[in-house]
Amino acid sequence: MPFTIEETGRRLRGGVAVSLLLVLPGAGRASGDEPTVSGFSLNGTTGLANTPTAEILPDRSFRIGVAVIDEKWAYKERGRADNEIYFVSVGFLPRIEVSVRATAFREVPFPRDSGVPSVDRMGSARLLVLEEGRLPALAVGIDDARGTRLFHALYIVATKSVLKTETVRARISAGYGSKALDARGHVLDGFFGGTELTVSDRGSFLLDYDTEKVNAGIRFRVLGRVGLHAALLHLDTLSGGVDWTQGL
Repeated sequence: MPFTIEETGRRLRGGVAVSLLLVLPGAGRASGDEPTVSGFSLNGTTGLANTPTAEILPDRSFRIGVAVIDEKWAYKERGRADNEIYFVSVGFLPRIEVSVRATAFREVPFPRDSGVPSVDRMGSARLLVLEEGRLPALAVGIDDARGTRLFHALYIVATKSVLKTETVRARISAGYGSKALDARGHVLDGFFGGTELTVSDRGSFLLDYDTEKVNAGIRFRVLGRVGLHAALLHLDTLSGGVDWTQGL
């Protein structure tokens, strides 16, 4: 069944607690110590509600977080188990973002009847080919390149700012996910895209199409480094996550 607010809070409580324990000791630092970054998609990489953008974490920064995709729209074990995603993303060499991720399926134990949830592990990488200027930013990326390849994606995406003032910024993104490489599951299959409206670098409103459905979302930053993300998948099913972003 779709998440209720109470259920979402229960599932994210552990991630919030970990993030706050990491953040509170440094909450009094100047805001200039933290990188200015876009938020994470539910897949753990920089993006919109559920799709990537042509943006990456700044060089020498990292993000750690957890997200939950409701079983109704889960990419694996759909209708049977929520996809609980635990991720770490790192920006380095100015134009590269890499991520490692574990996805747990608590309702699907492995081995059967063991009580131990099944877990899938994967890596992702994104290369910023062109920085935004007169032309849009352009990036290529791959998710789940090896292993079980349950959450594979091979894509190209462009992002362009269409409004930029001191307090408001609007960006649009468009891309294409290819099935050129064989995989057990393709997350992106065809054209995708969306838009983000950011206010005062603290809160964003999101809308995207992930090649399967339209999603809306909202995210905001608290205590400087903590990001909270809530999304309505297919505009009817609540999912979300929390992250901590830090410059090195």
